[in-house]
Amino acid sequence: MSARATAARRPAAPAKRVRLGLYSKIAIGCKDLSIDEEARRDLMAARYGKRSMTALSVGELEDLLAYLKAQGFRPTRSARGPKRAGGRPLADAPEAKKARALWLSLYHLAVVRNPQEGALAAFGQRQTGKAALQWIRGDWRKVIEALKDMAAREAGVDWRPYKIGFTTLEKPRCRVIEAQWRILGKLGVVVADSHALSAYVSRFAGRPAGISVLNLSDAEADRLIEQFGQRIRKAQAEGPGS
Repeated sequence: MSARATAARRPAAPAKRVRLGLYSKIAIGCKDLSIDEEARRDLMAARYGKRSMTALSVGELEDLLAYLKAQGFRPTRSARGPKRAGGRPLADAPEAKKARALWLSLYHLAVVRNPQEGALAAFGQRQTGKAALQWIRGDWRKVIEALKDMAAREAGVDWRPYKIGFTTLEKPRCRVIEAQWRILGKLGVVVADSHALSAYVSRFAGRPAGISVLNLSDAEADRLIEQFGQRIRKAQAEGPGS
């Protein structure tokens, strides 16, 4: 029997089985590194522009697993084995999650180029002198305020709450979207006025015309921030007149 015939008879690993194996390893890795579902989705959005593992290609899943290994995940380590020597669990304090969200917003505003945890840790060290996010503890306010100041200074984000009659609304995601829209206007991608943004938001959310960013859910706002971030980076890469 020829080598070609032998190879043809040899069963190939089903693609579904490969994907399921990667899903399982990634889930274990995220748990091992204390990366919750929201943080995992933010990580995928930053690296691949997708928030669901089912939307990732096999290559992207393998890249995500490699990233987790680089952060200290050891797939073959037993549950009762020794602690990692080269990695720490991600800081999971509420302030740490807020700092990550702000860092990703800065990425989608094209203020920072690297959305990954290491870059945020380096920023935190410059602000506090602490070499790891886990050590910041009482200095989180300093880091968060520095991130907000950077967004306001470099991207024009207005962090003030919205005033509707006698009601005050804290909607920081909406403020990021408004700043992104202004940036897209300066890049010549859109007409940067509030009416045009309202029309875009209505189409994006599949809602009746005339709604505003304030009508978006947090999940919808996050998706729009990612979409606008991609458009901003693409327009900047192409340059004027492209």
